[in-house]
Amino acid sequence: GAPDEAQLALFASLRARSLEIEREVAERWREAAPVSSVPVALNDWIRRVALDWPLAACGTARGGLVLADLSSGDMLACAQDAHPSVVDTPEVRSAMRELHGEYDGNGVLSVALCGSRVASAGREGGVRLWRLDGDELVPTAELNVGALASSLLLPAGEEGPLWASFLDGSLCRWSSLGGEEPSLVVSCSAAALAAACCAPLELVAAATSAGEVELFSTRDGSPRGCWAPPEVGSARSVAFVRGEEEGWSVVVGGADGSIHRRWLREAQAAGGEAAGGAASVAAGFDEAREEEQFFPSHGGAVVGLAAAAAGLLVSGARDGTLRVWDLRRGAEERCLYGLGGYKVWLGSVCSDGARLVSDGCDNTLVLHDFSADARPDDDEIRRVGGREE
Repeated sequence: GAPDEAQLALFASLRARSLEIEREVAERWREAAPVSSVPVALNDWIRRVALDWPLAACGTARGGLVLADLSSGDMLACAQDAHPSVVDTPEVRSAMRELHGEYDGNGVLSVALCGSRVASAGREGGVRLWRLDGDELVPTAELNVGALASSLLLPAGEEGPLWASFLDGSLCRWSSLGGEEPSLVVSCSAAALAAACCAPLELVAAATSAGEVELFSTRDGSPRGCWAPPEVGSARSVAFVRGEEEGWSVVVGGADGSIHRRWLREAQAAGGEAAGGAASVAAGFDEAREEEQFFPSHGGAVVGLAAAAAGLLVSGARDGTLRVWDLRRGAEERCLYGLGGYKVWLGSVCSDGARLVSDGCDNTLVLHDFSADARPDDDEIRRVGGREE
């Protein structure tokens, strides 16, 4: 039956507390007040990382794959020979120059994580799927598409699809991970260097070596628009970000260190209401709103972007810094602060809204915890990095 007054009061109280916690977390982000630690230190350099709190999947320079619990610092499982460290052929060397430029640290190209599911891609081509079983990472499938995968996405739960972008310009979705053939393949105009999904808008974006962001429908792969930010060189990273009131936008990081944003429109039914009926207007770029550039630019290629707490974005670049941006502010005031101590090998930036995880510190994984219950413990963790003024 319908909830009674006591239940409604309880729901309202829980909702109010949830909003209060969200505000506390956002304030800690804006005040640069995380508890920073190194929960993972391996005997190999960490090249890529994926986060599904409290778990993190790490791809290493020697081609290993490690699954760790960041809340405890425990190593849960390891596949030491998941992928080759180096594939020394002319084709792969050329592809690595396109993907990494002068800073190719060998090893795993991309990882994705959702619950006990892990996906990884290496220099041999294709994608490998794994599942945590006890203290082992057990291989469950090999997706032998041949091309080199630049990014992997597991955006929607334990049984959700896998998306992968490839350096041959293809963008693939596997709806059933029991089969090797993708259920959807779309072609970009150039090598796809990064990808991002937006489930609410049913969009997937690819950042290409031609310096463009191409949008496609996640339903049928139909194109939803193409955007070429000015003078970025290649588009190295891409992310969907939702503002507190302004709606959705897509952000791209360039090889030149610049960051640009383009607003999106949601799908509109014929009557004008957001829906998706027969005569609907598909989601895509909002032609009525101007694109924006963030200042100052990074001093190296922007290789990682991650939406953080509401209205906040984190960028990571080959200049060895992470930056936190407040998207509610004007273009000249958006950069709140930077987090230093990283190296040119930085390649991954991950956030669940309350925490920030990245590689780029040799064999360690750095965690910045902005959650409301984060507390420093000097006996178990050590503070790392620092604020870049």
